[in-house]
Amino acid sequence: MANDWGVNLPDGPDSAHFHMRLNMQMMAPEMFDTAYIKGQIRDHEKTIALFEDAAANSNLRS
Repeated sequence: MANDWGVNLPDGPDSAHFHMRLNMQMMAPEMFDTAYIKGQIRDHEKTIALFEDAAANSNLRS
């Protein structure tokens, strides 16, 4: 589908996520769980902020 739309997909993770994975591989299970959950919360908060910004700044009105 990406090819159909002319979108180039990355071959792997960016450097930040690559290093995050290396660090998390060395963590004890309980530390991994905490880091993973915090990362998920942070990413969800970023996603919510993107949706809120799009809703507030959209030219579309219902």
